Amino acid sequence: MRMRSVGFEFDMFSLSSVMGVVFDVNEGEQIHGCFVKRGWISGCSMHLSNALMVISGRCEYKFNAVMVFHEMPDWDVMSWTWQIVVALECVEAFKIHSIIWKDGCLVVISVCNALISMYATSGRMHDTRQVFDEMVHKDPLSWNTLINGYSQHHLSKQAIKFVHWNAKIFLSCF
Repeated sequence: MRMRSVGFEFDMFSLSSVMGVVFDVNEGEQIHGCFVKRGWISGCSMHLSNALMVISGRCEYKFNAVMVFHEMPDWDVMSWTWQIVVALECVEAFKIHSIIWKDGCLVVISVCNALISMYATSGRMHDTRQVFDEMVHKDPLSWNTLINGYSQHHLSKQAIKFVHWNAKIFLSCF
């Protein structure tokens, strides 16, 4: 905010650029305050909303990140990915998965990969496998994330068995 003290006035674009380098809680609060003061929270650009979600999450304001997400009129892959990351930390996974399903986003490979990663990281391998199995299209990241999830939770036998039974499909993705 020192830039404001020397006469530099922020707009939505300059603020979203500055947000990429903010990791300090106090600076994050100041930027969030600017958004609120100028009425940029709801109905602003998707790029700006995504940037605000990232900075809120980075500065440990997970609730604010969730609120920004719910105030957005539309979501893109970045919005969903960040919401899933926050959900993992806030235990809202089922709610997020339901919204993704309802909005028809389960056909988007990157959204499904984010769900697979979320479930695998939290050790919910049954849910991880269910998302993987229900994917229409899979890419190498889908396969790697699932197999890595098995190995992270000491389920190497399941990983080997999975690759063995799906070897032809697995190799066709690479």
